[in-house]
Amino acid sequence: MKIGILVYRMCGIGGTERITAEKINAWIEMFGYEVVLITKNEIDLPAFYHVNEKCKRYNLNIQTKLSGGISQYIKNIPKGLELYKQVKNILEAENIDVLFTNMISIDSLVIPFVKTKIPKISEIHRSNYLYNKKGWLFKNPIISKYDKVVLLNKEEKNYYNLKNLAVIPNFIDDDEFNNSQTIKKNIIISAGRIVVEKQFDHLVDIWFRLSSENPNWEVHIYGDGHSEKLNKKIKELGLETSFKIFPATSEIKSKMQEAKIFVLVSKSEAFPMVLLEAMQA
Repeated sequence: MKIGILVYRMCGIGGTERITAEKINAWIEMFGYEVVLITKNEIDLPAFYHVNEKCKRYNLNIQTKLSGGISQYIKNIPKGLELYKQVKNILEAENIDVLFTNMISIDSLVIPFVKTKIPKISEIHRSNYLYNKKGWLFKNPIISKYDKVVLLNKEEKNYYNLKNLAVIPNFIDDDEFNNSQTIKKNIIISAGRIVVEKQFDHLVDIWFRLSSENPNWEVHIYGDGHSEKLNKKIKELGLETSFKIFPATSEIKSKMQEAKIFVLVSKSEAFPMVLLEAMQA
């Protein structure tokens, strides 16, 4: 069995990148499958999470903007054609048996038509709670051409008018934690990309109301993104000494173990890896 997996990138720090690495490693190490990883816009940067060296890699170096409405869809059409051509060439050259992808937007509409005899699986890593809008009326006929569309929890099936749905939750390596030996600190922790939908500004508001009653506690956020507004709000509310933002880290496991409380304030989630990491710690 030779598996192809097509993603945007593996150099970032996030749940999608981590679960992709976990699956690649499991396919190779536990099942002995061959795996070909295809990244769309990585520009040959190394993967952040460990990927088994037996995994063959291609980078397409196709740069597109995925937000911007219908006008951006139209602008991305030439890039979509380029994606079609390059993926087709790789599938043929490598004799791929099945292709997995977590592509979104126009990219997800191109892939079903690439070498139609090869089974294709679409993985959706976010909740459609916020995105089930009029655009899906024209997406559905194309997305339905995937052999399966994999969602992360059963409730997500309510947001799709598709018959090819399957549910496979995220998973995490079942390491043995000796929490009895971990010295917990008065830390409230959260982690994720610093973007609007993660609503870390809500966490700042919450802590502003609680901080005076809990002077020996701190809030720590680990994540990369647009933190300027968040830092400005923290400073305006005088929380600099107790509310701290750190870069995303590969040591999030140990950071989770040190904290006493994990907080999730996202506007919507499907089944975030960070929640599994918190439960494990």
